[in-house]
Amino acid sequence: MSGRLEQLARQVRRLRTTASDPGRTFQRALHLASDLAGEETDGGDFAALASKGVIDAALGERLAGLAAKERVADRDVTEAAVVDLDAFLRSIEHGAPARPLPLVPLSGSPKLPPGTQKTSVNVSGRVVTLVGRDGRAFVLVDDKPIGKPFDLQAVPLAAPAIERERDGTVRIIWEGAIQLQLEDFVGLTVMPA
Repeated sequence: MSGRLEQLARQVRRLRTTASDPGRTFQRALHLASDLAGEETDGGDFAALASKGVIDAALGERLAGLAAKERVADRDVTEAAVVDLDAFLRSIEHGAPARPLPLVPLSGSPKLPPGTQKTSVNVSGRVVTLVGRDGRAFVLVDDKPIGKPFDLQAVPLAAPAIERERDGTVRIIWEGAIQLQLEDFVGLTVMPA
């Protein structure tokens, strides 16, 4: 993932928490999105990115309208606008228009019992955590469980590989251990790697 994509993911994540200045954070995120649109289209904009089929045309129009403002006010930072930035980020990562997904506000991580193993990876501004204990494991996305618990002897500690499909599917692969397939961050398939 490029540095600008990581920065945009961080800004979207901040907007889902208590950002001290949501207007300024949103303005930074829009600036990064505009830069990414220019990189993807050799100096173009959101409309050029939509014409290439990377983002939805309506999404491009909404983001272009916000980016054209001299200053984004706190009132412009709506849930829909943050969802648009998230859809833009995932579209760029997958190379195809991503459907909007609801973004719930983030809260603190749950306390885990002693002896619990966990490993986390950031994917599109979301924290995907694999948690295991006593031969069983489960997956959290932004501290909310998805899927069902499954058998896993030990949580892998190596850095995983991340693969993205144009349909929005994300695979997180710990080679020789386990593969998680996420569909829109709510569906989960667990496979051996």
